[in-house]
Formats: sequence, structure tokens, C-alpha cells
Amino acid sequence: MNCKKHLGKTLAQGLSKICYARTPESFEELLVALERCSDQGADMTDYLRQVDPWRWARCLFSLPRYGRTTSNIAESLNAALLPVREGAAFTIIVDLWHYVQQEFTQRRDKLRLLTGNLTPYAEGRFRHNARHSESLIYLRADNSQVAVRAHRGSTSFVIKRFDGIRGECTCSEYQEMLWPCRHGIAFERDLGKMAEDRVDRIWHVSSLWNIYDRNVVPTLDLTDLQPQLSCKAPPEAIRRGRHRTVRIPNGGASGPNGRGSGLHVNPEFSFPVGDSEALALMPNELTDLDDGF
Repeated sequence: MNCKKHLGKTLAQGLSKICYARTPESFEELLVALERCSDQGADMTDYLRQVDPWRWARCLFSLPRYGRTTSNIAESLNAALLPVREGAAFTIIVDLWHYVQQEFTQRRDKLRLLTGNLTPYAEGRFRHNARHSESLIYLRADNSQVAVRAHRGSTSFVIKRFDGIRGECTCSEYQEMLWPCRHGIAFERDLGKMAEDRVDRIWHVSSLWNIYDRNVVPTLDLTDLQPQLSCKAPPEAIRRGRHRTVRIPNGGASGPNGRGSGLHVNPEFSFPVGDSEALALMPNELTDLDDGF
């Protein structure tokens, strides 16, 4: 058995080369070489000629295949036509036509996603934002629209600002992705436009920017946006950790420990890091003490 292992590998490589042959001449040469390989290769060659090479050979197929070739198309067609094989010949032809067209359109759509300006990940992220945009409610607040989104499992709400006049969102999601976020999609939906209908037609990044265009998303009067829900602003974040202070410099003369003049400043005059107002309010007596040492 081990002596014939290399024959199976040779047959597999020969079949792969036959499927991906570029010209009919090379296809015939590889087919003859496979037939002369062994008795098993001759049987395989007879089977390949019976299943009609025009269905599976790359060089003989008349329509574009987009680089996708298979060696079992005949078997796939037989499996697809099993339910209708008992009917009339015209019914089989119609079903076969629909099957071929369905496979053609599916491969074309997949190729369009891979070769367009939007990658499959970006297109999926855009659809995800469209699905989750229904949970947003826009209210009026300070000459701008406000998006309110509820947390899962809680009654608190997060308020995010959406500038309807400038036509761009100020959230981090918009700034990072540079295309419409869930707030922009929800704002467009409030104007009576369905985001799902627009997703299928948007394939270029330039079209995504048009959602924030003033012509596409007109500015609404603030009186038209009435509150639909009473919400509370999120609580302010409490800074945790040790309170950092800055010690006041004291001249630079040597003290008892060799680390300055040894002047002890009242701790009530210590101030947080970066507080320029505390420096301005510091008494002049403390700053004048350094001149005497």
C-alpha cells in the first residue's frame, strides 16, 4: 500500500492542474498525461470526459467564473434537480435556468463586496448601526439635537450631542470611523427616511459623507422636536486616588539636610497640579521669604 501512495498524490495534482488549465491545448495535454499515469488515471480520465468538461473546466467554460472553479458542478446540478426530475422537460429547463442565475448573482454580489470601496467588515458595521438606531430618541437642547440611549438592565440614560446645523456628529464613534454613526442614521430616520433602503445603495465613501450634507439631511426647527421621554443626565465621574499636591520652591540654599533652605510652608497653601489660579492667589509673603535666605 505504501508503494502506491505517491500515485494518489499525482492524480490529485493532475486533476487540479486540469481544472485550472488556461487554454484548451494545455487542457488536452494534461488530460493525456493523467491518462498515461496509471490504470486508475485512465479510469478517472474516462469519467471526466463523461461528465462534460464544458461544465467544470476553466478554459472551456464560456461565461466568467470570477476565479471560482469546481469539479463537481454536474453532481451539484443533479442534486438540485432531484425534486423536479419527475416533471416535464420544460419545467426542468426553467428550474435549471433559475438555479444558474441564482449562483451567478450570489458570486457577483460577493465579489462586489470584496472589490468595492467598503470592506465586508465596514458594511457589516454600518448595518449594525442601522439596526440599533431605533433605540435613540432626539430631543431639543441648546440649539442642537440630543440622542438618548438607555443602558441595558438599568434606567439611566446617556445623552450625546448631535449638531444638526453643521451636519456632523461629535461623538467618538463618528470621529474614529469617519462615516455615519448610529446617531446620524437615527436622525435621518426621524426625518422620514429609512436607513436600510439607503444602505444597499451606498457603496462609496463619498456617498456616506452625503448623509451629513445639508441637502440630504435638512436642519429641523427646534420647535418640531418635542421631548418624548423624561431623562436624567448621567452623574459626574468621581475621581479616585491620592490627591496630588505641588510643593512651593524655596530658593535653593543648603539646609540642615542639604536639600534646600529647610523652609516649612503651611500645608493649607498647597494646590493641585496644573491649577494656575492657585498660583495667582498665593500670598506674596511666602514668595518674598526666599529672598531673605
